[in-house]
Amino acid sequence: MKTKILFLVGMIAVAFLLAGCAQPQGETVKIGFAGPMSGAMAYTGEAVKNGFELAHSQKSTFKGKQIEIIYEDEKCNPAEALSAAKKLVEIDDSNIVVSGVCSSSTLAIAPYAQEKKIILISPVAATPALTNAGEYVFRIASSSVHMASNAARIAKESGYEKVAVLFEVNDYTVAWKDVFKREFEKLGGEIVAEDGFNSADKELKTQFLKIKETNPDLILTTTLSAPTAIMVLKQAKELGVNTRMLGNETFSFKSVISADTEAAEGMLITTYAYDLNSAEMQKFLSDYKQKYNKDVTEEIYSALGYDTYNLLYDAISSCNGNNAECIKAYLSNQKEHTGASGTYHLDANGDAIRQVVLRKVENGKLVLVK
Repeated sequence: MKTKILFLVGMIAVAFLLAGCAQPQGETVKIGFAGPMSGAMAYTGEAVKNGFELAHSQKSTFKGKQIEIIYEDEKCNPAEALSAAKKLVEIDDSNIVVSGVCSSSTLAIAPYAQEKKIILISPVAATPALTNAGEYVFRIASSSVHMASNAARIAKESGYEKVAVLFEVNDYTVAWKDVFKREFEKLGGEIVAEDGFNSADKELKTQFLKIKETNPDLILTTTLSAPTAIMVLKQAKELGVNTRMLGNETFSFKSVISADTEAAEGMLITTYAYDLNSAEMQKFLSDYKQKYNKDVTEEIYSALGYDTYNLLYDAISSCNGNNAECIKAYLSNQKEHTGASGTYHLDANGDAIRQVVLRKVENGKLVLVK
């Protein structure tokens, strides 16, 4: 009997010892990420996703709990984006959906986010329509209204009076050029031509010939993706277009400028006031190269993905989980925040407010103009 008692005592001691050594099973907090991982926008989608994933690889646990990212490919297609969001929420049980890139996709998800009272946040989507899309909708990119109105002001202050506009037909790019046109005309400038093209178009000869006939002193061009921006610059060069060009932030990507430095030379570009030499950006670029064994080619978009995750991580940590109401309150009360993508704050509508600057391509590099 004594032997049996000692055996049982020993077994209980071993059980307690093993229990003490075992890793406790913490709660898993899920974030859904819907972005273009195939299709025409996959190039940009990869940059944003990689930035987001890099931040996650650096900070994936809090208070003994694990953060898990579930990715869905929505191809920048609004219907597929909505389906992806529903899957992430209703099957994967996420109260947070990140809409990676496209304004049209984010707009498609926004009513669903409001209905289900889940957090929808985008690193990049810039359409003005998102400003009033709901109290659960946030973004750390500025609205096109903010970027384009500042671009119009900068163009007028720089002495340009007659502007022709060439734009890719898309929610984001059309909104961008519409705001620029409205604000530039308010300031006394003249829009002398306006022509669009579809994302699949490979020939812009007709549009450029029409623009040349109006003799503008500046050509504004807005595109959605890096490949389209490259195509615009190359065709302008081939057609002998010598008029100064002003581009939206897509033209600031390293992949666009390096594709044909001669075609890009002298291009004016409005961008956020991020600093490529800041400690935050330099660390991000170094960590990116170490993780992916390549340089990031769309620095600002990838940095926006990186900063979006870090903002969500802070919110989740503060709320001790992914309670949507708590995270909404946290994001709604955000003050100034500085990351790799620069300094910003979220306004009452969940839009990021950022300083806008003018840069110029000189010898294959972006330099600050004003």
